[in-house]
Amino acid sequence: MNVCRCRGAAIERASVASAGGAWPDSRRPPLDKVGELLARNAAADRSKLEPFYANLKTSLRQSALRLAVQYHSDVGEPANPPSAPGGPWFVAGHQPELFHPGVWFKNFVLHQLARQHNGVALNLIIDTDTAKPPLLHIPNGNKIVRLPYDRTASMRLMRNASCRTSVCSPILPERLAPYAAAWEFEPMLTDFWRDVMKQTARTNLVGERFAAARRAFERRFGITPLEVPMSRLCQTAPFVSFFHLICRDLERFHSIYNDAVHTYRREHEIRSRNHPVPDLAADGDWLETPFWAWRRGQTRRHKLYLRKDGATWSLRFGSEVISDWPSGNVPPDMHPQFEQGLKIRPRALTTTMFARLFLADVFHSWHRRRHL
Repeated sequence: MNVCRCRGAAIERASVASAGGAWPDSRRPPLDKVGELLARNAAADRSKLEPFYANLKTSLRQSALRLAVQYHSDVGEPANPPSAPGGPWFVAGHQPELFHPGVWFKNFVLHQLARQHNGVALNLIIDTDTAKPPLLHIPNGNKIVRLPYDRTASMRLMRNASCRTSVCSPILPERLAPYAAAWEFEPMLTDFWRDVMKQTARTNLVGERFAAARRAFERRFGITPLEVPMSRLCQTAPFVSFFHLICRDLERFHSIYNDAVHTYRREHEIRSRNHPVPDLAADGDWLETPFWAWRRGQTRRHKLYLRKDGATWSLRFGSEVISDWPSGNVPPDMHPQFEQGLKIRPRALTTTMFARLFLADVFHSWHRRRHL
């Protein structure tokens, strides 16, 4: 079980080196070593992070707490701010979809670690990703039956993945029953789907319905980590500063990113250029950033490219070009393009880096062998 990881490869390597290789797999320290890991990461922060990064981390944590409490209040749930917000932060995240128990287990670990270490447990709802096809995969003998629960287009953003009551079947448990009759256990779908359908009046977003139903189950178990949608964090000044931080040195970031991906492919003997992720591309003077972009009302996201034009930058996504983007630090007032509905969101690895560097003291990750 991949229980927890250090924030960032550099801190991770420094921690392992100082431990003298105490853990057989440095990326999977056992739970009883979390206190030791926290101390090492804290020491790395004090000795290596510049004031700009430390200030950005403080600002983002303050924003995350405020937005999480507001989010729970908005959806009609108990909003319990942590008693020790200055303590260690335990962070995880996943898309608001139907996932298996190994992924769900993260939330229970977060809650327990925060209690043990008097810290903050925060789960990021990654609602900025594309929605998977709305299907349940049901074992039926030696076959898998795909049972649809909605007709939402698979490429719509999670944030926009609407689930109208006319197509989000309220009788899904009854449709599952013939397949479940031969199982030696009672599936939780009936209770879970009842909680999903309770959210119909509140929201037409299928991801929001699933997340709320999951939290209802967690509260029955006494599990109450704070949650916040990634889309809300991406509307904060700290996130825009993070975006500018990468773009200011995009050439170097490009080189490091692609070198790391190439090294990973060699080490794991991966031939596909799309795994674990594609390289960041160049199109003449345009460099691909590790972000997505689209406008409010659009249902498709686009790769975001940047070109430096002296004192300003040009951004390109899809068929749109923004030629007057300021290259300096973002002023207190957000850039006017954000007020006009521009949405910039991190890709998967960038989301993880953002959370590890500026939110988490320990980042809890479920991962598969071929993921970075």
